[in-house]
Amino acid sequence: MAFRTVSLFRTTARIIALHTDPCIRRAIPERSGRDIMTEKQEALRPGERVAESIWGEGYGGLLKGLIDSYDPGLTEHIVSFFGETYARSALDTKTRQLCTLCALASMGLAPEMTVYFRGSLNLGWSQQDIREALLITIFTAGIPRTINAFKAFNETLTGLKIAPETDPYHAHEGKVEETGLHRGRALFGDAFTGLVDGVRIFHPASADFLVASIFGRVFARPRLDDRTRALILVASCTVTGNARILRALLPAAERIGATRGEMEEVIFQMHGYAGWPACMDAIGVYCEVFPRRGTGK
Repeated sequence: MAFRTVSLFRTTARIIALHTDPCIRRAIPERSGRDIMTEKQEALRPGERVAESIWGEGYGGLLKGLIDSYDPGLTEHIVSFFGETYARSALDTKTRQLCTLCALASMGLAPEMTVYFRGSLNLGWSQQDIREALLITIFTAGIPRTINAFKAFNETLTGLKIAPETDPYHAHEGKVEETGLHRGRALFGDAFTGLVDGVRIFHPASADFLVASIFGRVFARPRLDDRTRALILVASCTVTGNARILRALLPAAERIGATRGEMEEVIFQMHGYAGWPACMDAIGVYCEVFPRRGTGK
């Protein structure tokens, strides 16, 4: 089980949310043109640009402006996180954002998800895309956390005055077992049989439910491609410390289109959300599966 640490994303979400509070904005001291052009601020520009590409014009400047009203080291670290982690070219920002959402859902941190819901919508993910992604966390984190994530999403939409849109998809009930076996093998390769057999030894009906309900319904939805599903699962397994599932997933994820570079980026990015111990545990699993560094980048 990965160690729990206080991570920077809680503060990031609160900082960004403050941009709508006029009282807080008035409390931020005005900065002269000379201050803005200092060497330190020049170094923070990549992070600001990333923040603005996700949340819109003005967010990057707000993060920088709050340095004096928050601990300078913490605020600098937050901005640097976006510049040195989110801005890395091996994985696109849009996919990173969806992986982050599902990581937060997997940790049961629904209140902190609001700002990332907004960013995901800004980057072009549809409501149905987001809902399908959140459903994946039923497998890795359980029903209560997934319900809380959906509740937070609907509350975010209400705040944005956007009508919720649900997905009309329904599984073909007569084929869910067959579909589940197919989807499980697609996502986990040969390791899927071993995972299911382990449950079947414990209780055959439970194995049937896993195949039909999780893989035959949840993972059979048509909107997300398998590469995106696999990267979401990598993120979720990293933050929840699911080493066994991650170990089975990684080689299959590469076969269905996720590059090693992309998987490395997702694992590395999670240090900002679940802490370095969880990230290092996942790195250890990755290095067991891929002893030599891949060339996916």
